[in-house]
Order: sequence, then structure tokens, then C-alpha cells
Amino acid sequence: MSSDGLPYPIFAYAALLPWNYFAQAIALSGTSVVRDASLVNKVYFPRLIMPIAATITPLMDFAIAFVLLVGMMAWYGIAPTWAVITLPLFLLLAMMTALACACSSRP
Repeated sequence: MSSDGLPYPIFAYAALLPWNYFAQAIALSGTSVVRDASLVNKVYFPRLIMPIAATITPLMDFAIAFVLLVGMMAWYGIAPTWAVITLPLFLLLAMMTALACACSSRP
């Protein structure tokens, strides 16, 4: 696969970063209600809190990895483009998709 002149470590890491967030968010949110079923039965609270917390938790991993990506980009002398503005929108889309998958699973 052609990286269009970008160094391959930047090309691959920039693609793996959002994918890892999405995979972790789906894995954690999909099992959150089932994993904490005893808590749901004992205490009344909105069940949507657990999948939301499970999708927010991988954001910390994403933030740390994003700082590493920015450092790698500085090392290779690559300046970010205006496409970085769309990053929060894609993260929100990934979070909403993970929540939709979690809400469709039944305990």
C-alpha cells in the first residue's frame, strides 16, 4: 500500500490509533452490562451509564497515543493539516457506534 510520500511509521500509526480506540470501545462497552449484572440488579441507576463509561475509558489511551503520534510527526518533520479538525467528529462517531453496539446487546 502506498503511503503517498509519508514515512511508513506515521502512516501506519495514524491509521491504527483510531482503530484501536474503536476496537477497545466496542469490546468494553459490549460486555459492560453483562460484566456488571450483579451491580445492575442490586442498585437502581440508568443502565446506559456503564456503556458510556466503557467508551470514555479508552479515550485516555487514545490521548496518550495521540501525544506520541504528535511527537513522531515532529520527529519526522510533518506538520498537521486542516483535516485534524475532523478528528473530534470521527471520535464522536466511533463512540456513538460503540454505544449503539452496546445498547443492542442484551444481558
